[in-house]
Amino acid sequence: MEYSKFLLESLAIYSVDLGIRYFACALIGFAVLWMTRRWIAGKRPVPRLPKSRQIRREIGYSLATTVLCGCIAPVIFVFGLGSNLNFYGEVSDYGWLYFGFSILLMMFLRDTMFYWEHRMMHTPKLYPRMHHVHHLSFKVSPLSGLSIHPFEAIIASVIPYTLILFLVPKHPTAYLIFVWADAAVAVITHLGYEMFPRGFARHWAGRWIGTATAHEAHHTKPGCNYGLYFLFWDRICGTIDPAYEDNYDVATSAEQRAHEEAAAMSA
Repeated sequence: MEYSKFLLESLAIYSVDLGIRYFACALIGFAVLWMTRRWIAGKRPVPRLPKSRQIRREIGYSLATTVLCGCIAPVIFVFGLGSNLNFYGEVSDYGWLYFGFSILLMMFLRDTMFYWEHRMMHTPKLYPRMHHVHHLSFKVSPLSGLSIHPFEAIIASVIPYTLILFLVPKHPTAYLIFVWADAAVAVITHLGYEMFPRGFARHWAGRWIGTATAHEAHHTKPGCNYGLYFLFWDRICGTIDPAYEDNYDVATSAEQRAHEEAAAMSA
């Protein structure tokens, strides 16, 4: 009983802490865009912050999402399911190899559920009722990641988190790393400015990883690039943007800056 109470208290901290994790990562994202604007300008056009109206909307919906995710622990407590959570106490119980694998497994499961949920949200019946909220952020910002309709937040975040909690044996620290990574990726893929190096999208490993360029294409021409962490399902199911690698090359090309400066001088 005491152990179950400890797990639920820890889970409550992790769930409520989502707000801190997400907004901290978003703040870092804005800071990076501002402080490194000269460096970023060599890769993408100098960033222009979205209008204050968009930022206020994104903060409101993001707060709603974090509150819903924070309800996971109390709901588990009410239904008396705390003893069924798949946490284990010592790393030695499964070993360090599984510790690392469990993080990747949680990310893979999260990405898989997100991909199919995301495609479902783009169906004619659900898009105007729910997912259009996220696509109001046509020009993405570090706060766009969790700016989603509350009902979609339940399907896209609450349910996947809950399933992972019950299905995957994990050390509490591994779960903490996973949820921090989840918050960070939500910000990184919505920066609107590419942070990965040149050639990454064509690298044998990098071609499977989601990037800001990949997700920005999803916002500008919905119907492609549905993945969260990875591009596995997009490539397997044929929903990858055909121009993704070319757009990535442009986004990370040093020549792009020179071209823009020359265009600006001749204007």
